[in-house]
Amino acid sequence: MYFQTIKFEKTEWNELITISKNDFENLAENKSASLCYPLVDALESLQRQNTQHGKLLKDFLKHLHIAFQYQDDVDDFKKDKNNNQRTYAQFLVEKRIKENGISKHLSSPEMQYKYLFTSAIASQLLTSSNENYKACLAIAHQLNLKALADFVQQESICCEGQLNEIEFLLEKTKVKAQKSNTQRFSKPILNVVSIENALSESINYLEKNIDEEKLWTDFMTTAGTSKYWVTFYTAYQLADSGINLPLLKDLSQRISDSQLKGSYSEPISIKGYSLAKKFVWCEYNSG
Repeated sequence: MYFQTIKFEKTEWNELITISKNDFENLAENKSASLCYPLVDALESLQRQNTQHGKLLKDFLKHLHIAFQYQDDVDDFKKDKNNNQRTYAQFLVEKRIKENGISKHLSSPEMQYKYLFTSAIASQLLTSSNENYKACLAIAHQLNLKALADFVQQESICCEGQLNEIEFLLEKTKVKAQKSNTQRFSKPILNVVSIENALSESINYLEKNIDEEKLWTDFMTTAGTSKYWVTFYTAYQLADSGINLPLLKDLSQRISDSQLKGSYSEPISIKGYSLAKKFVWCEYNSG
């Protein structure tokens, strides 16, 4: 199986017009997992019997190596491209580029690598990788192999981490593009901007960018987007400056009623958050 697959990869793989998900997964299994199957066969031979455990272990190895290969195609995209090693990830990227008629803009490996992520193809591949990790985990639990289950769980967590990183990066890119194209001032201005005009436009900007929950969002990092920290800091500065905004009154009420919970963002533990709430509420109501 292994040598037939190597021969196929060297002679026919590069000539395939279309590469299906099934083609890719068969290649990953036959080229990689197949080398491990004889170990399972040898163990069964020593026991002088075939067991259901042997089949499950082979299924585990198949899913594990397919999961690895999905991740490798994403991680080694540029290296494989430079080495003229055709991959499923490359095929999907090239296919999408051709369909969208943007070949002349994305001819370099560097630009195609960026498109791998912005087109959501990387997320698609990593999601498939994690699905195979989950299949591995189910088998490991079924066979009561705790150490193996722990290993797969860590691999799955890393895969999910990559997916989250990509999601945050794409969201941050969208927001930056939107902000870059936002007209900062609603009226034509002269070379000198008055304090009153700048203040009015700034308040207008804040009012337009508050969401349905009456929260502001900013500081998009791998820890997530900050809502609570940014909102309370902004509210504190507005209250401290004595600016009278209707939305500040509503926000002060929500803070005092403890309707908002969290800190920097939902996943981050609460530390100085309650103190920040008190500052906003006290500052606003002391005026």
